[in-house]
Amino acid sequence: MLDGLLVADVYLFMMIFARLGSAIVLLPGFGEVTVPARVRLIIALTVSFVVFPIVSPAVPPTPPILAELFLLLGGEILIGLAMGAIARLLLSMLQVRVRFWWSRMRTPCDCFPPGRCARRATRFSRRAPARPRWS
Repeated sequence: MLDGLLVADVYLFMMIFARLGSAIVLLPGFGEVTVPARVRLIIALTVSFVVFPIVSPAVPPTPPILAELFLLLGGEILIGLAMGAIARLLLSMLQVRVRFWWSRMRTPCDCFPPGRCARRATRFSRRAPARPRWS
């Protein structure tokens, strides 16, 4: 009985680790060249151990045929790679958008309508500072 539970737990952990490990390989920040492979492995194992009790009821049962096991494992790896690739793509899009926004912005007050910002001239603009109106 203990052998059956141990095999089932190894199968569940393997499926969870396959998805999370392949996602961490492509995640921005963790999947960079500067992060060593051992650190990524430790992060993937730690996250898998933390998530294991929560996600294990949702994992499909152990397949009776070895070919089905490899198909399920390959599917989990592909899903993890897709999750990491989507996260990397979204962060790249955000980075391009912020760079475009900063290149178009001359002063910090350009995002407000005229007259709404008290300090119009900064070190980024070429305009003279606005003089206060004394009436």
